[in-house]
Amino acid sequence: MKPNTSKLLSFGKLVLGFAIAVAIFVVLYLAFFTVANLHGKFSQWISLGFTLLVIFQICMCPLAVVGRTRRVAGVCLLNSSILLGLLIWMRGIFVAYVLWGLTAVIIGLLFAGVGVVPVAMLACALKSQWGLVAEFAVLIGILIGSRMLGYWCLRSAEEIEILRDIKSRAERE
Repeated sequence: MKPNTSKLLSFGKLVLGFAIAVAIFVVLYLAFFTVANLHGKFSQWISLGFTLLVIFQICMCPLAVVGRTRRVAGVCLLNSSILLGLLIWMRGIFVAYVLWGLTAVIIGLLFAGVGVVPVAMLACALKSQWGLVAEFAVLIGILIGSRMLGYWCLRSAEEIEILRDIKSRAERE
């Protein structure tokens, strides 16, 4: 009787594993479907977020010129670029879903999660929506530029701090 019981338990574990996999798939499908259907409600908020973040990043640029505020500007630029990247990613999910459907979103997410933006750009290009392609390109350029400027500000602020430390040590001696 023992071999039959172990076969039954094995079959039960197989069925349970399959049921869990199906449940996870259904939950993810409903989550993607719900998020993508909210595009109309969130589209205006995402556009407002883009505008506010770009204005904030432009305001941080004068702070990057002054040596004493360069560290603050670098941290602010890096943190705002993370938020900008999240908004670009959300816009990519929405555009890919609207133009090509859920399959395109899933394929984009399979590319390390960030593939939805190139998939959305490809969908826009193939549907001849060049304004959206240009919007994605400009936003990605701003994202990369703000990260580069943020890293430069932090590195430069660190160098200034090292030079001040060397100067203060020399004055003490």
